[in-house]
Amino acid sequence: MEVHVMRDLLGRIFDLGTIPRDATDLHLTFEHPLPDGAWFLVIIGSLSLAAWCYWGLLESNWKRLLLFSLRTSTLVLVVFLISGPQITFPRESVESDLVIAMVDRSSSLNIRDVPTIEGRITRDDQLMSLIDDEAKTWNDLSDRSELLWYGFSSSPFSLPFDEGIEQGETITSLMDPPDGWRTNINGSMETLLDSVSGRSLSGIILFSDGRTTSILDRGLLRRLQTNSIPVFTVPLGSPSSVNDIGIIDIDHPENAFIKDSVPIVVTLGLTGGDSGSEIVIRLRDDQTDTVLDERSVVIDPDDPRVLLTATLDEPGIRKLKVELAAGDDDLISENNQRFIKIDVIDRPIRILYVEGYPRWEYRYLKNLLIREESIESSIMLLSADMEFAQEGDLALERLPRSREEMNRFDLIIIGDVPAGFFTDEQLELVSESVSSEGTGLLWIGGRRSNPSTWNQSSLDDLLPFTPPFDLQNITGGVLVEPTETASELGLFIVDPQTDDGWIPDLSRRSTGWSLLRSVQRIASSQLKPTTEVLANVIDQDDSSHPGVMMMRFGAGQVIYSSFDDIWRWRFGRGEELTDRWWLGILRLMARQSIDSSGRIGEISLDSPIPSPGTPTTMRLAVFDESVSRRIQDLVVVSVRDLDGGEISEVELIRENDGSEWSSEWTPRDEGEFELVFSSSETSRLFQDGMKSSIMVRMPEAEYRNLDTDHGLLELISRETGGSVLNPDSMNLLPDALPNRDVLIENPIRVSIWNSGFFFLVLILLLGFEWALRRMVRMT
Repeated sequence: MEVHVMRDLLGRIFDLGTIPRDATDLHLTFEHPLPDGAWFLVIIGSLSLAAWCYWGLLESNWKRLLLFSLRTSTLVLVVFLISGPQITFPRESVESDLVIAMVDRSSSLNIRDVPTIEGRITRDDQLMSLIDDEAKTWNDLSDRSELLWYGFSSSPFSLPFDEGIEQGETITSLMDPPDGWRTNINGSMETLLDSVSGRSLSGIILFSDGRTTSILDRGLLRRLQTNSIPVFTVPLGSPSSVNDIGIIDIDHPENAFIKDSVPIVVTLGLTGGDSGSEIVIRLRDDQTDTVLDERSVVIDPDDPRVLLTATLDEPGIRKLKVELAAGDDDLISENNQRFIKIDVIDRPIRILYVEGYPRWEYRYLKNLLIREESIESSIMLLSADMEFAQEGDLALERLPRSREEMNRFDLIIIGDVPAGFFTDEQLELVSESVSSEGTGLLWIGGRRSNPSTWNQSSLDDLLPFTPPFDLQNITGGVLVEPTETASELGLFIVDPQTDDGWIPDLSRRSTGWSLLRSVQRIASSQLKPTTEVLANVIDQDDSSHPGVMMMRFGAGQVIYSSFDDIWRWRFGRGEELTDRWWLGILRLMARQSIDSSGRIGEISLDSPIPSPGTPTTMRLAVFDESVSRRIQDLVVVSVRDLDGGEISEVELIRENDGSEWSSEWTPRDEGEFELVFSSSETSRLFQDGMKSSIMVRMPEAEYRNLDTDHGLLELISRETGGSVLNPDSMNLLPDALPNRDVLIENPIRVSIWNSGFFFLVLILLLGFEWALRRMVRMT
């Protein structure tokens, strides 16, 4: 009772409204405290100064003593007020330590490799069961510490159940399925440590399969060790090796001619398991479910590509499905099929063939062009008499003289023709047609004029090698050997029944008929930087030389063949080998012309194959100035799946009043998509032909190795002073974590130097001293 009376009295005198009424342990403190012993000096100094002021006063002792006391009290009070007196109420609180739970949400948790009585379950199912079954453990942790839940893949993010749960309640239903394309343990843990810097962290609980895309950061381990932060790891997945077969990539042309034999190169991936197992891969028409091609293959780890071919007889956009018939042991069914889309053009390939004289290769190639229904050809033989009727579906009396006449052709073939036969204007038309319209240019070298007469001509830039052009023939018979680049393009498929499309007899000298004898010697050092070799020739000394070369030139492709006697293969298999050899080249180059000819603009991405969740820049480039002026500064592009469903819209902004538009776009899903204009008005400006196909693919790193890495988790726990937890030891976690609660002092202080009480005391002291001085007649 007396304490509360005193508290009320002090509250009225010094206005202590912010201090709780029931506060008992009140202290007098100073905002500017004096050093130890300073108050003694203040009192001595005040006494000395007061004595000096009144020492010589000729008055009675009681008056001098009273003035001396008033002056001393005033001086001490002034110093007291300058020191900032305050009433302090001690107040303390306890800040709970933190515990961070990191939950792996990368897509590798979808792997079904955890054995149970009912069968295999996914790593994510195992994780869900662990979290739900240990609800009491999480409640116990929440009672003693602040438990924060985070998911992570490439970076961490908050999970929606960090407020504590009731025992027995299922909380994992709040989590989204694991879909991260990258597991970044290092970066995610660093980010979380930075976010709680300044707080007392008791430990980290890491739920993961341990399979990360980067090696363990020793700097992160040192940081954890320095701050005594233990990491308790919970391994997910099977500790033993797993295996999976899946489709990694598909290379295919975006466009094809009707009845064209379209090459589709499928790259397969095998993780773990036996590479000697046979699998079946099929190509289906998604609309009719018709099997277009099927192969039974054994994956070669050194070359896991499989060639499928499709002959498409119906025009229009065709959606095809590539699927694997994997066994029951296959872990991931999602990577066993992919869809592609090919636009089939309903018109024949148009080819212009100019030859100098009727050599044997000309005769076979000419007959092929006339015989093939999918090709319209115009053939000009220079050595023919005036009365000779030039051959081909569209007979020529002269070479094209205008851009319109030249651009009618998808492919131009120049045989053993002297450069002087063409006028400078005609050569410029050929160069412009290749570079601007994407027309293909095929050179077939010869002994007389090609390429010896083409040095310093208007087309020498379109040859894929540098001078000297006076090439010598390779003596003796040579063999042809296709390169990996040709396989990737689906070229030189002379036997569709074999896995690689090649015939072993063509690589044997003993057959005799496989040897070519009219082959130009081109040194590898002569090749231009952008030239790719499609086939090598192997001479009798087993030395390799470039035989068929390809080079990009502007929008078009250029191919040069250093030999002209593929016709010799007829002695082994008739004309089918020669036909298939040339048809593959002709169709490849003609398809390229569809992609490039007459382009008004192009929509592209800065990243050739972006990954889900990774930003990239989408760009629109307009090549026609008249169209560019009519387009708005804001262009909306729709991202659609192969079924036409809209995935997202991207707003492209014009750059610097020019002919390019761009904006950042972040893909969310994996697959093949189309980019089309949302506005029909904008689409009409591009003659409704402006579509771009893009492929969004997850980084290979996440599924490159499907095995868990429990050893990494054990290393992290051992180095940081934590431990590896299993379902039987999860309940020990609350006791295993160190208690790092922090006692925080947060006293309440109320300044009293400016209170009315001290102001009144000071006025009274000064007033009494002044009155007494007047009484003794002191000035």
